[in-house]
Amino acid sequence: MTVSGVAVHRRPLRDARKSRHARGAFSLVELLVVIGIITLLIGILLPTLGKAREDAKRISCLSNLHQIAAAAIQYASTSGTYPASHYVVKKETGTFTFDWDWCYLPGQQPKAGLLWLGDTQMPVNRCPSWEGKQFNYPGAPYCGYNYNVSYIGGEPQFGFPDTPGFIRCIPARAGGVAHPSQAAMFGDAENSAFWCNTYMRSPLPSPSELQWLQSGTGAGGVWAAYDDSGGGGAGRDNGAQGFRHRGSSNVCFADGHAESIRNIIAAPRMPKEVGFLGRDNSIYGGEQR
Repeated sequence: MTVSGVAVHRRPLRDARKSRHARGAFSLVELLVVIGIITLLIGILLPTLGKAREDAKRISCLSNLHQIAAAAIQYASTSGTYPASHYVVKKETGTFTFDWDWCYLPGQQPKAGLLWLGDTQMPVNRCPSWEGKQFNYPGAPYCGYNYNVSYIGGEPQFGFPDTPGFIRCIPARAGGVAHPSQAAMFGDAENSAFWCNTYMRSPLPSPSELQWLQSGTGAGGVWAAYDDSGGGGAGRDNGAQGFRHRGSSNVCFADGHAESIRNIIAAPRMPKEVGFLGRDNSIYGGEQR
């Protein structure tokens, strides 16, 4: 075809379509670049999302502990003492076990513990980051937290009044906790990656432990100080805290507030991220070393 004396050659229609199709497609190199960018973005975002998820669990855990603290304060105001950590009663029908978190009655499903004053227990006794089992009662419905038996909940009862070595559980009186804003009451429990104990222990023997556990608190004893050079302290280590919230441990105090603590005092014989909240008993309700 000639336009104003200039010859113009028209491209066949199918060639034009083929050219447009070629311009709209990705080359192999371009596709690989896109895949690489997507992979890079996923690599950047996944850790951030993981941290956000763990932070959400930490906040949920703090909320749980705040509710547990409120229940303990309500119990103390009603009963005159804080809930007992653990005691047992023997009857003709069997042994009744009453713990702060759950009660175990012969032939029945576990019921809400002493802390809840008979109310239906909410599942706040389980830390959302805890995936293991409860050491004290492996079949317990919830776990992950422990209760300060060194200064608040009382030494867990051992045996019965007519048996040798009997230990009576005597919880603290309402208003009897020194420096309540600094006295840890409940917190993240952990013995290992699989087990947790529901009884919190201070790193050094407390007055009640010296009274009831006596020689066991000395060098080489089961209840010796956490840093005992004689190889003792196994029972105390089992009452340590878990620092599982990205290196922090959640704790609620006797005044009702809850916070995350990062300063871990490692228990020498326990796994990484298991330890105590301080080197002395001051954060548990006792005096400084």
